[in-house]
Amino acid sequence: MDEDKFEQFRLEVAEFRRATGISQNALARMSNYQGSVLSQVLSGSYKGNITDVMYAVRNVMEKERARYQNAVKKIPFFQTTIYEKILNGINFATTYSKIAVIIGDTGIGKSAAVKEYKKDNPNCILVEADDTYKVKTVLKDIAKQIGLTFERKSDDVLMAEIVERLKDSKREIIIDEAERLQKKCFAVLRRLRDKSGVPLVLIGQSYLVDDLIMKRKEMESVISRMHLVKLARLTQDDTEELVKFAFSEKATNEIVEAIHIKTKGITQYVCDLIGLISITLLKNPDKELSKAAIEIASQGLIILKD
Repeated sequence: MDEDKFEQFRLEVAEFRRATGISQNALARMSNYQGSVLSQVLSGSYKGNITDVMYAVRNVMEKERARYQNAVKKIPFFQTTIYEKILNGINFATTYSKIAVIIGDTGIGKSAAVKEYKKDNPNCILVEADDTYKVKTVLKDIAKQIGLTFERKSDDVLMAEIVERLKDSKREIIIDEAERLQKKCFAVLRRLRDKSGVPLVLIGQSYLVDDLIMKRKEMESVISRMHLVKLARLTQDDTEELVKFAFSEKATNEIVEAIHIKTKGITQYVCDLIGLISITLLKNPDKELSKAAIEIASQGLIILKD
């Protein structure tokens, strides 16, 4: 057998066992083979038909993966208090033509919220920044979203065309992960807002404002137009909505409170822990949803210190 395919099978088995907690012997039995057979196959010493064993094992792994995936409910987007506050910030920028700066901790759902806003408001210009974004990158991203070509155009020419296209367009520009933008981008975006009249919303982590203030001399024109919105974490009522979606009537007040405390009101942690709890209960059918089950499941969750 091709060595690369054989090594791929070894990796598949190892990953499957890590994800499900199913032992090698148990996987062999589920595939209608003795544990020693699978052990010999993985070590390369099996003298029988390796292809048949691999087929049977892969078939079991595929069915088990499907069972695990069905057990873990995908949490849809919920309009939490975080979303409501982001929406209020965007509406403020739109109504009063200010630069709204919305900041909050990592993992609370800022990006998910603005993507949901974009779904409901397709004319919105959403720029999802990363560390490579320079002035030209930002202008190209905006130009593409409003139907302008940008090849072989200088920044000045492209800026002028964007301004003309955006005037009276009733659009808004939202920059997600704005802390990743290079310093010069903020001044360019401020000028774009001033000249076109479109509302500008900067969304990022808490240190975004600190960075702007540290560069106060260069960023004064941005800071003077800024409306600051500080996002809190999930309320316990928010957490309850997510937990009850996943576990229905099993999600008692005690369970909700335990998950809320364990996850510190961070949306990503709540969703991750819900998944880990679901897998824990699937691996241990005799266990019920309880604080003990939450404690076991949370051992697989990495929570950063505040």
